[in-house]
Amino acid sequence: MKKKNAFTLAEVLITLGIIGIVAAMTMPAIITSTREKEAVAKLKKVHSTLENAYRLAKNEHSDIENWFTTNDKTTNSEIFFNNLKPYLKILRECGFEEGCLTSGYVKTLDGRNYVNYDTYADEYRFILADGTALMIMLSSPDCVRNETVDGNDIIWQACGNIKVDIDGKKGQYTLGKDFFIFDITPKGIIPAGL
Repeated sequence: MKKKNAFTLAEVLITLGIIGIVAAMTMPAIITSTREKEAVAKLKKVHSTLENAYRLAKNEHSDIENWFTTNDKTTNSEIFFNNLKPYLKILRECGFEEGCLTSGYVKTLDGRNYVNYDTYADEYRFILADGTALMIMLSSPDCVRNETVDGNDIIWQACGNIKVDIDGKKGQYTLGKDFFIFDITPKGIIPAGL
């Protein structure tokens, strides 16, 4: 009788156990990396979509400073939206109503409550066809904002901003993970803080 070479049951179970431990240690990192890459891709897509719509609206309606006839934030936010609207694929238009965005506070990266934007009454809300939720707020139709930061007077060249929740009501609602802010400037739409 020939002797057959084979693994014992104990050897197979030990090998599977080691593979399981290694998988358990590496899977969270892989999942996190995948989520981050997905968020970056969504953010780039929505930025490109907004920037293209803005450029097309500027070609049709001239420079942004000429779009507004009042200093009313609510009216100007709606005018800005209506000028971009023909160039966006919109699933739902909520106007100034609550409920279009995730309810509750946007969280900071360390878990603190930041702002409950859904209660802001002067920001125009809508949802794109891909589920991205947005809010437009025009603070100054002349695109100049004066602020004092740490005792220093700063002049911003921004007309307002667009708040973007890249995964709508499905996500974490965390600033810097799935919730981002873009500034509206005469030259284009840029990430806030740049």
